[in-house]
Amino acid sequence: MRTVDDIRWYTLAAASLVLLAWAALIAWGASPFAGLLDHRGIGEGVLPISRVVVFVVGWTLMVIAMMLPGSLPLINLFSRMVGGRPGRTGFVVRLIVGYLGVWAIFGGAAFRGDAYVHAAVARFPAVADATQWIGVAILLLAGVYQVTPLKDMCLTKCRSPYLFLAEHWRGKNPARDALARGTGCSASAAAGH
Repeated sequence: MRTVDDIRWYTLAAASLVLLAWAALIAWGASPFAGLLDHRGIGEGVLPISRVVVFVVGWTLMVIAMMLPGSLPLINLFSRMVGGRPGRTGFVVRLIVGYLGVWAIFGGAAFRGDAYVHAAVARFPAVADATQWIGVAILLLAGVYQVTPLKDMCLTKCRSPYLFLAEHWRGKNPARDALARGTGCSASAAAGH
């Protein structure tokens, strides 16, 4: 049975997680290692995998700070839904890990894609002469995507946390299902943005 104290601790934990992520990003941005969060040095040779990993850590902190608050209705509803089950905290953690995992993979892929663009600019003079058009092309593609049926479908899937959970939660293997719900909503949200 849930109590008022459970809700307070949950709210405090979620708010603390978001605030800690903001604090870490602010401290990182003010440190001598702030350059690891941006695009400096991309395309100047082979990037070590550690650079990608560090970027993904920063990216994940950004997701926690900026996107996790928007996912709290889903997390709150899921927490209430599994509230009577043993191991409910683990299920909520799996949901969040699944959500963050998809965004971390997306961040790593975006970083690698950007590294390939920088490498092409450094290697091919014709591409270097057209660098102003690379950003324009990316924004144009993003703009076209905004009016596609795929974007609408993805947003519809995550628009209502209740419908998303009711449609996809089976509860036969709650640990696996919790992770799958986190990855499913995150993937739909990533495709919808």
